[in-house]
Amino acid sequence: MNHNASTPYTDLGASATDNCGTPNVSVGGDVVDVNTVGRYVITYDAVDTSGKNATQVTRTVNVVGIAPVIVVPEDITVNSDSGTCGAIVSFEATENVGIPASSITYDIQPGGTFGLGLTTVTATATNTVGTSILTFNVTVIDNQAPTITSPFDITTNVEHM
Repeated sequence: MNHNASTPYTDLGASATDNCGTPNVSVGGDVVDVNTVGRYVITYDAVDTSGKNATQVTRTVNVVGIAPVIVVPEDITVNSDSGTCGAIVSFEATENVGIPASSITYDIQPGGTFGLGLTTVTATATNTVGTSILTFNVTVIDNQAPTITSPFDITTNVEHM
């Protein structure tokens, strides 16, 4: 049987019957660790009141991983960095569901320089079970006014009304 990692596992147990009384059933084998993906074999043995053993029965529990679910930041809007035509933008996507743990990659790295305008960033979380991909936008706005320089003095007259 398959069982999702990180969810509680309760053994279904086993029962035995005998023509002379109730046999004693014992459980052995592996202990199912729901935090570790893998195969676990649980054994069931029964002995009747005369000491006769039943044929052992096993149950295989496959703890299976969980595909990641990535969470990306909200869309980001920033002003351009002073004196530049872009901005350094940091961000981080997260993933806390996947078992085993996921690695997160980006098509544009956090902390990089983004040019003016809108850029779509793709974040991907991957583990051995699957992949989760989401996008978000980074917008850089030019909020710096131009400055005028001249090799000679500029005089401006203002009339009073």
